[in-house]
Formats: sequence, C-alpha cells, structure tokens
Amino acid sequence: MQHRRFERSMRFLACALVLLCMSCGEDREYAPSNCVRSKPSKGSLKVRCTINAEYPLIPITVYLGDFEEDQVMLRDTVDIPIVLYELPVDEYYSVAAEYRSEEDTLIVLRGARISTMSRDYEDATCWSVLGAEVDCRLP
Repeated sequence: MQHRRFERSMRFLACALVLLCMSCGEDREYAPSNCVRSKPSKGSLKVRCTINAEYPLIPITVYLGDFEEDQVMLRDTVDIPIVLYELPVDEYYSVAAEYRSEEDTLIVLRGARISTMSRDYEDATCWSVLGAEVDCRLP
C-alpha cells in the first residue's frame, strides 16, 4: 500500500516537473522573422505643403537642427503636396517652406525628429525607425 502511494506521489511529482519545465519557455520571446538586426542609418522625413494655383512651386529647405543654426541639409522645389526625404536617423530637422507671391513671401517653419527604437528579444535585438512628419501647409 505504501509502495503504491509512493509510486503515485512520484508520478505526480514527475508530471508536475514536466509541466513546470514546459511553462518555463513560455516567458521567452523570440525575434520576429522581419527583425532588423542592425541599427538603421536613415529614416523618412515627410513634408506636407500647400500646392495650388497661387503657389504651384514651393521652395523647401531642410536644416539639421534648429533653423537658426543654418546647417542646410538639402534644398528642393516641390510641385506635389507630399514629399519624402531619406535622412540620417537620431537627428532633429527643421523645414522651411517658402510661399512666394507677387506681393509677399510667407515662410512656414516646422521641425521634427527622426529617431530609432530597439527591442531586445531572447535571440536578437530588433531595430525600427520612427519617421518624422512636418506639416508646412498654409492655414
């Protein structure tokens, strides 16, 4: 009788250990198949402009850092309302959009940061880019 109790206790203990070991691996999270394992060097800066009959072409200047620092990254003239620029990550950018008419020039200044983010998994560190968007449209 005691032998059977001991046998049942051992079976129960063995089952409990098996279940415990199976649940140990559940806390582990592995990197997804689309994991980017190296830190990206570039990200997107989306610039929105007002394009209409009065303002068909808009000169754009993108600055590294604040506008006042005058570190020009690029100059462009756009004729579409949304443009994307690929720029180095982990930087703040200022954008100046110039709306020129016969009477006046309006400059819209906006800024945003392109940043990166990482997440650690059991088997890898995965990276992603948080692109930036600036709205330089006229009110």
